[in-house]
Amino acid sequence: MRHLAIVAVLAAIVALGLDVTRGPAAPALTDKPVKWEYAELQYRAFAMQMQQQGGALMGPGGRVGVVIGGPAPAAAPVPPQNAVQWVTADEEIEAADWKALADKLKAPAAKADGSANMHRLRVLNRLSADGWEIYEHQGTYNWTFRRRVP
Repeated sequence: MRHLAIVAVLAAIVALGLDVTRGPAAPALTDKPVKWEYAELQYRAFAMQMQQQGGALMGPGGRVGVVIGGPAPAAAPVPPQNAVQWVTADEEIEAADWKALADKLKAPAAKADGSANMHRLRVLNRLSADGWEIYEHQGTYNWTFRRRVP
């Protein structure tokens, strides 16, 4: 009788062990790790104005002229000059504004000549169509993009 009870308990343990589901299998390891390509899009608006400092004309890069024999003429203000730059590991494209960059990237033409914001969105739509996604955003107009390398 005692043997019969032991056999019954062992049979119940085996039956329960076979009936228990093991859960999901571990995911298969991929052959290759995912590789990414990175790029940057930057927009800069700056004014290049000359200033007189201590007898010299100073520009953004430093001294550009020396005044001899009297005060220097006041430098005329220069309107702001913008720059939009798209940089990848293989190329650098710089343009004066969003419209020019959109045209250089061969973005679809706008339905009407619009604002800088509309042309900025043309650039972003073109980059998205090429597989780029925003990876990181720094400041107002400085983005890092990435896309999968096949």
